[in-house]
Amino acid sequence: MKKGLKKRRSGSGIGWIPAICVPLILVTAALYVFSKLLYGFEYYSPVVTVEGYYELIKSGDYNAAMDMLGIEGDELNDRSRIIDYFKDLYGDKIESVAYAERKLQRTENNVYFDAYVNGKITQKFVLTKTGEKRMRYFDTWTISLIDQIPKTSLTVHAPIGVYIKVNGRDIDETYLTEEPLYVIDKYKNVKDNNKIIETSTYVVKDLIKGYDIEVLSEDNELCELILLEENEAGTVYRVKRNIPAEEIRTMKDIAETITKGYAEFVSNDSKFYNFAPYVYKESKLYDDLKEFYNGWFTKHEDHGFEEVSFFDMEAYDDTHYTLGVEFIFYVHKSGVRHDYPMKYHVYLLKTEDKWLLAELKIEE
Repeated sequence: MKKGLKKRRSGSGIGWIPAICVPLILVTAALYVFSKLLYGFEYYSPVVTVEGYYELIKSGDYNAAMDMLGIEGDELNDRSRIIDYFKDLYGDKIESVAYAERKLQRTENNVYFDAYVNGKITQKFVLTKTGEKRMRYFDTWTISLIDQIPKTSLTVHAPIGVYIKVNGRDIDETYLTEEPLYVIDKYKNVKDNNKIIETSTYVVKDLIKGYDIEVLSEDNELCELILLEENEAGTVYRVKRNIPAEEIRTMKDIAETITKGYAEFVSNDSKFYNFAPYVYKESKLYDDLKEFYNGWFTKHEDHGFEEVSFFDMEAYDDTHYTLGVEFIFYVHKSGVRHDYPMKYHVYLLKTEDKWLLAELKIEE
């Protein structure tokens, strides 16, 4: 009986092991699977991909961030300029980023997220399945921006023979446009095609704002840019042609002769037929001066000019030139001198090798 009793005790000692081990194995397996699920969600979910992009931005690795977005740049907007745009967008530091999925737009292969950076910048992303799995069950994702980088256009009206560079790249004839030829306002009263300024119009589209532009003359000197228009659609410039020193001296002499002749005509010291050879016939100015009555000016014994000076010289092309002239015009009436400060802006037109007055503006 004692031997049998011992056998029964031995059997009961072995039987509790499976009861403990099996649940333990199941729990361990469940914990393993659960940990793997957590790992997968932590490293392969769509929002983690977006977070990874901003982590690169925070660390200053903009090149890797651009790689994630698939942004390479192009001929006029290289990657460095694109990075500058993002640096300016985010500011000195990213302090917070919040995410919101647009669940109604989710598809089988795409997930859409809005990211709110520093509480004021909104960026929209689309994440697309690559088709590759991690840990057998978890999708991997590519990320791209839905909102395109804001771009603008540039229009340049330039005289013939200059060289334009945008972001260091030559702007050649492929950027030329067939837009109407550029007309300076003060030449609109010219009745024939001589009112047309011979310029080339270049249009450069899809530029990131903050681009660099420079225009060089034929002698490799920088030309001045005159801003004509600036809005959301783009910017329009006119190139101010460089003027050789000898040409400046010549044009000053011509403008001085013409403005003095105009003052003498107005003061009744000469007649229209004396001044008419200096005025372009196919202009409204010629018609107006022809009808002008200068007999109103008080008779005087003599007249003269002092303190001649010039300002605002500009050559639009080889046949259109403008500059300002000012001087003291004086007359003697009954032995008393009377001074008249005069300030004119003349718009000259060259035809048949002769410079003529196409328009004249009296400055205040």
